Amino acid sequence: DKQLGKDSFAKIPNGAPGIETRMSLMYDGGVVAGNISLNRFVELTSTAPAKIFGLFPGKGTIAPGTDADIVIFDPNREIVLSAKTHHMRVDYNPYEGRKVKGATETVLSRGELVIENGKFVGKAGRGRYVKRAEDDEKFINFVNAKWSGALPTLFLYDKSGRLARSSAGGQGLRWA
Repeated sequence: DKQLGKDSFAKIPNGAPGIETRMSLMYDGGVVAGNISLNRFVELTSTAPAKIFGLFPGKGTIAPGTDADIVIFDPNREIVLSAKTHHMRVDYNPYEGRKVKGATETVLSRGELVIENGKFVGKAGRGRYVKRAEDDEKFINFVNAKWSGALPTLFLYDKSGRLARSSAGGQGLRWA
């Protein structure tokens, strides 16, 4: 029930699964469709989230002293999204059957190989808690004030710099 999050972002119920498919969906619906540049895609999927969540500069950039989290993304690879092939612990995919262009091939986490050729090769339990620079209450108040308790899945900008909100569904991203 979405009313649970009406007064506090922290109480919003979980949404649809999508962490694994997010990069491909954003690339396909943004860059391939001509709605955003490749540079804007990188900003939206790396730098901006790290800044919003108070993790920058340790995350969201490649520089000396950072965590060396690197994604190697094949912009030409086409995949079909399906619950049968994803690695998330859910039995459905809201984008079931959708063909997208662009897929993650390799991931380095803190300099260590964890995804190779699209397959998990990391060690269980190697994750670590990363404390944000901002306190949780400040962040929650920021989100509640900015979106009045209705947080969209993600934000994207069109070629003219106009904010375009995405909406999830069987057809994937739809631009405002």
